[in-house]
Amino acid sequence: MTELMVGLGVLTASAISVNLLLRCDPRYQILDVPNERSSHVRPMPRTGGVAIVLAFSLGVGAAWWAGLLGADLAWLILVPGVLIFFLGLADDVFDLHEGAKLLLQVLIAGGTVLIGGVLFRDVDLPGIGSVPFGWSAVPVTIVWIVGIVNVYNFMDGLDGLAAGVAVIIAGWLATAFFLNGAQALGTVALLVGASAAGFLFFNFPPARIFMGDSGSAFLGFQFAVLAVLGSDESGPGLPFLFFPLLLGAFLADTAATLVWRMTHGEIWYKAHRVHYYQRLTNLGFSHRGVSVIEYGLAFSLGVSGFLYLSANDAERIALLMLWVVVFGGLLLTIQRLEGHEGGVGGREKQRVKR
Repeated sequence: MTELMVGLGVLTASAISVNLLLRCDPRYQILDVPNERSSHVRPMPRTGGVAIVLAFSLGVGAAWWAGLLGADLAWLILVPGVLIFFLGLADDVFDLHEGAKLLLQVLIAGGTVLIGGVLFRDVDLPGIGSVPFGWSAVPVTIVWIVGIVNVYNFMDGLDGLAAGVAVIIAGWLATAFFLNGAQALGTVALLVGASAAGFLFFNFPPARIFMGDSGSAFLGFQFAVLAVLGSDESGPGLPFLFFPLLLGAFLADTAATLVWRMTHGEIWYKAHRVHYYQRLTNLGFSHRGVSVIEYGLAFSLGVSGFLYLSANDAERIALLMLWVVVFGGLLLTIQRLEGHEGGVGGREKQRVKR
């Protein structure tokens, strides 16, 4: 009950913070000005991440005061999380060079691993068993954290998409942690979902505000760290693949997009508009329609994740292969639709007028 009260407080604080940000004079706003890659047609404030992080931080403080979180865990998720937030905010303001941003992300992730002790020690694979990382544990964990931070940033390109999926993923994570006796991690996941939900009131299509890189990077960081802590044997010890399964839609889109760009001679790390969710909007799907599709995938992946937790090895492999087929089919369907519309991007880019 205390966790729910704190969560409701965080949701309320997030919504109030966003409302206050929207009331700020546009001259003092950080604006996302439309360009050839944009899905919007007028400048939009991109400070929603401020509200998400502020509400989450207040929630962590309240949870610590209520005895729901230990001080060590509170500092562990707050300090590097806030650093990632400020790095994203600097990118929103100054449009940092990709190399510099990546280096700073690696440094923050490295500090989280080496100072905070957030570390993948092994991974449990169905049909194989536990595979220890040994000396590679540190670089593997850093790559995981930086990777998820950027995946979440890549997928924050439509109204309501990243925030809505964050609410669903956080809900599944909180449920899994609470059911497995990890009350503190469950509380953190609950706070992540509540802070994103408060923002979603103003970001669901048609959006009035964006979360910016500051918000998407922060959410990605929290999910990455929760996966490491949640799969550790000293914690709930959930099988690692449960976590990428929850993030499966975002991971599949990002991986397929990177492969497509590299095989078509494009610079893979440069900003673009060929993510599969963007290609759906190019084909005429609305922001709301695509976001709802992604919500459905996130919910279904959560159901599959819980089936995965109770399944034997053969069933786990079958479940993973089923989603490989599902995502492969979805991607091929989009490509086929594009073929009828004249190639990648389909007909001329569709923008939702706000």
